[in-house]
Amino acid sequence: MSGLSSAVVSRAFNAAWKVLEEAVAQENLPSAVLTVANAQEIICQASVGGIRSTVTVSGDSLFLIASITKPIFATAVLRLVERGALLLHEPVVNHWPEFAVNNKQSVTLWHLLTHTSGLDQGASLRLRGQLPTNFEDLPALDAVAARDTFLNFAPGTAYSYCNVGFRVMAVLIERLTKQTYQDYLQTEVLDPIGMVDTTFSPTPAQRQRTVSAFDLPYDLAAFETAAMPSGGLWSTAGDLVRFGQTYLNGGRRGSRQVLNPNTVAAATRIQYTGVDSTKVLRPNTVYRGLGFQLVGPDCSELVPVGCYGHGGASGTRLLIDPGNQLVLVFLTNRWGQDNRWRDRAINAFYGSLAEEE
Repeated sequence: MSGLSSAVVSRAFNAAWKVLEEAVAQENLPSAVLTVANAQEIICQASVGGIRSTVTVSGDSLFLIASITKPIFATAVLRLVERGALLLHEPVVNHWPEFAVNNKQSVTLWHLLTHTSGLDQGASLRLRGQLPTNFEDLPALDAVAARDTFLNFAPGTAYSYCNVGFRVMAVLIERLTKQTYQDYLQTEVLDPIGMVDTTFSPTPAQRQRTVSAFDLPYDLAAFETAAMPSGGLWSTAGDLVRFGQTYLNGGRRGSRQVLNPNTVAAATRIQYTGVDSTKVLRPNTVYRGLGFQLVGPDCSELVPVGCYGHGGASGTRLLIDPGNQLVLVFLTNRWGQDNRWRDRAINAFYGSLAEEE
């Protein structure tokens, strides 16, 4: 249970929500859902739609969460590691020999999870564009492009944010489990945690609660068919809270031990620290767990060191705060969203989070 009272959390929440509400009113954000929970229950939640909203925006609305997909998918991969089916530091080619093409034989699962593999994402996209289009099997085409891509640098020698590594991990799941990675994710992570509204393709009933993703640079039907393990999930604030609470509770959700506490500890501690090689104009230090972004000692803004989670290109953010035993979820719906207002709201939350003397 959080050591902070509900009154303290509510006061901080109100400060953050004021920033978000004004941002939506001024059309700087298309919508906003903010949720704060402790390890057991939701403490505060608010939602507001903008002038372009075509459905009522609420706490149970589905949003495209983009790269928040990564820690969820990584959790599925870590289930294989803790069962002894995979080693973090063994080469991918042990399970996918064809992946060795173009000198990739030293790439390991750890490299993929920490974005230090050196895989050339641009080359993968170009290769994908040269393959014959089969709309029904976009995941398989993406896997071929991932298999045949090149290296930009020797694995483990640098950091470069990389989506294609998650497609490689999807292939590993299928080779080891003889299931589709979508089915494996469902049975090993989504179902045990109770993430009933988290999916690569919403059902007709769910679509009535789905908030459209503005400015999506892809055809929506093709995007959903591709079921991108790096960023293709739709979800709700409640589902993401449940995911965060599972980590706060040492991998346990109710009576289910979804992940072992040792696995949780490995996933959420600093596995890699380095300079983001993609930020040429403003290099910054990155701290990576296994599928998670971590808050390190020289990170900017007011988020406490030790927090972890992930952001998404649709403007979303999941933040798990073990020090205060809190989960923060922010959802909105514009691809390429300027994150200043989201981050200002998070600063307002932490700038107000203190017990009164």
